[in-house]
Amino acid sequence: MFRAKKIEFLLSKADVHDVFLLPRVGARVQKTMTGNCKVITDDELKVEWRRKFGLESKADPIKLNIVHDRLMSCNESGDDFKKLFVLYSMSIFLAPTTNYTLDFKLLRAVEDVPNIKNNDRSLYVFEQLVEAVGNFKEGTKKTSTITGCILVLVICYFHRVNFKGDVLAHNLPLIRHWDHKELTKRAKSELATCALGNAVPSKIVYPICEQPGYQEDQQPQTQPQTQTEIPKGYMLIKLPPGIQSDEEIRGRALDEIHEIFLRMTRIQRLFYKRYTDNMKEFNSKIAGLLEMIQNR
Repeated sequence: MFRAKKIEFLLSKADVHDVFLLPRVGARVQKTMTGNCKVITDDELKVEWRRKFGLESKADPIKLNIVHDRLMSCNESGDDFKKLFVLYSMSIFLAPTTNYTLDFKLLRAVEDVPNIKNNDRSLYVFEQLVEAVGNFKEGTKKTSTITGCILVLVICYFHRVNFKGDVLAHNLPLIRHWDHKELTKRAKSELATCALGNAVPSKIVYPICEQPGYQEDQQPQTQPQTQTEIPKGYMLIKLPPGIQSDEEIRGRALDEIHEIFLRMTRIQRLFYKRYTDNMKEFNSKIAGLLEMIQNR
């Protein structure tokens, strides 16, 4: 359960899949342990990896900046590159630690390169995040920061609340809709309006990948829209840009009174705009008519 003041929602590995489109089925990511009876033990595996980077001591960590430089110098995308890329992306972004070093727990998981795609990395990222948040809240480890992929929490929160009536695109992966600038802008806006943790929940149901009709890289399937007959005495109005719909107003309103006020404001803006548009059209036609009379 993730809670931010008045907003709370459940998260699962499916939400990690929503954000990154990481594999969410298959075998668990195999962790490297200490001392075992495999053909090559995990301790020997760690020694082997240290030697690849010119490290001899069993206590030497592999710094991520060194791994980055090795990646950038690779001329071919062979098995060595694939192993390094997965280890680097997991250690620095998807399941980061605080010491900015290669996570030795993942060494065993990349040994079988063709099988890497069959590992449930969504589950691994989710469990590492849960463990990190739990350690931070309980104070079981001496740290002032939360490890794990906090970006998952941020993006999931932003998509689960309706802030100022904004309807966020939700085709996957969700991270495609955000960059550092947009994330910062949204966070500052919520803080400035005291809406952080107090916004109205979104009408869209998450995680997207578990909704009926979900297809990879597409919105959940919906029924095709059919043209409805407009009853006598009513008119159909296409809302111009800047005029909010009923759903957007409900998402923005703080309470029922605020919602009524927003609807009244919309009516005023809507009819004022239609009035000015009609006057412009009327004046244009009158000017054309006068010009035609003068030219006769």
